[in-house]
Amino acid sequence: MAYVETFTFVCLAPKQEATHVDIQTLTRDAVRAHAFGLLREHASAETIEVWREDAIVAAIDRDGVRTWPPVLDPSRTTMAADETRQDQSS
Repeated sequence: MAYVETFTFVCLAPKQEATHVDIQTLTRDAVRAHAFGLLREHASAETIEVWREDAIVAAIDRDGVRTWPPVLDPSRTTMAADETRQDQSS
């Protein structure tokens, strides 16, 4: 049985402003996957700091991780909707 711990994930914008905080009880093996999921969800996050109690245990940079679902450009809403329909039919 895997040992779980409580971690605090802090999404940081480019100027080191916290834009989102997420507290999760996870195994150590699941920490990186959860951080990458947060990078996909939060377009403003450049880095995810992972804390356990009062110590930082990891800082995970975006390094090419794209947001999902993609942030839509309002000027391309129709085209983006068409692309989504095509992806779903494939």
